[in-house]
This record gives sequence, C-alpha cells and structure tokens, in this order.
Amino acid sequence: MRVVQANLGRGVEVPEFLRNLDALLERGGRRAVYALQEIDEADAPEEMDLIRQRVRMTHHIIGDHTAVPILVPFHLRLFSAHFEPACKGLAKFTPNRVVTEAVIQLGRNHAPAILNTHLPRLPDDASDDVREQLQDRRADCRQALRARAQEHEAGAWLADTNTRHGWPTIVPGEKTVTDAGIDKAKAWAPQGRRVVVTERWTLNLTIDGHNAHGARVVWPKAA
Repeated sequence: MRVVQANLGRGVEVPEFLRNLDALLERGGRRAVYALQEIDEADAPEEMDLIRQRVRMTHHIIGDHTAVPILVPFHLRLFSAHFEPACKGLAKFTPNRVVTEAVIQLGRNHAPAILNTHLPRLPDDASDDVREQLQDRRADCRQALRARAQEHEAGAWLADTNTRHGWPTIVPGEKTVTDAGIDKAKAWAPQGRRVVVTERWTLNLTIDGHNAHGARVVWPKAA
C-alpha cells in the first residue's frame, strides 16, 4: 500500500494551494492512500471543494467533514470507516480534534486500518493556564489515537504531532514509516506478519513549513 501524509497548512491563496495539491497528487499517484491534515482550518481557499474536484475520478474521501480526511483509491476495497472525537477545542488556540479511520481490505484475512489525526499546538507565548489546558487536550488526542489503533491487528497511523520530542509509543512493536519532526507515521503488524517499509520520499510543499512524505508499506507473512 502506498501511503502519503501531507499537512496542507494555511496562509496561501487558491492558486498556490492548487499548485501544491496537484504536485502532491502527481507525485503520490492515483493508487496511493492520502492522509491529509489541516483542511479548511482557518484558510481562504475552500480546500475540501478543491480536493473533491481533483480526486472525484480516483478516490473516495473519508472524513470530508473533518480537517483530517483520508483519500482511499477506488482500486482498494474500503471495509469500514470511523470517526473518533479526540479532544475538545479551545477558543483562539485549537478546534475540536478527531481521529479519522479507514479500514482497507487487502486480503481475506488482512485489513489494515489507516488512522489520521492532528494534535493541538503548544504556543511558546501561551500562559501557563492555557498550556496546561492544551497539554490535557494533547493527552486526550493521543489516547483516542491509541484506543482506535489497538482495535486493529494491523495498520498505520499518521499525525501532525506538533512536537519533536517525547512522543510516546501508540502501538507496541510499531515501526517508523516516516519521521519528519512533527509529522510522523508508524505502522504495526499482527502476530505472524511483519512491517516492511520501502520507497520513502519527500515532496517540497510551499504551505506552512510542511513537506509531504510518502512510503510503500507492506505487511508480509513473517519468515
């Protein structure tokens, strides 16, 4: 499975957003699963509408009402979808957060879950009280991600963690897919299988300091 993570950020107008989106879809290809973050979050462009226009012939959109949708290509069977509240918003600092989940059937007994989320940021200039509230919300988000991941024997989680240090294990035995500072992705496998990651790549985006990251993840039977 080709998996791509892209935080499309904020602060640009429609032409620049489309240039980034088109470059992302061209690099990842029509057969990739995309975990997008920060969609329609304090932005001028109607980002979800633009995404719908671009992928209407190639992908299902899971979570088009969220800021963290997952795009599942038509050639893969979508087994189920789920949306888990992750944390409550805090005025002027973070909206409500959610974990978007798509379970994709890759074989009779193999259906990995793809989880996508975005944690609140801790501003350097926030008061101690605000930082404490945001820390609590971050903990809630991590717990929501962990709870959903542990519902599945295999899968991959992708997140803008908004931290470079001290990120905890979500699933025992998880393996790094990509780790680009605050943007992280990891995968796990059930007993009798393993995680193999190949073809890692990065695409330079011009939005909000984030690049896109892609990889091919395989869950072969253990030797």
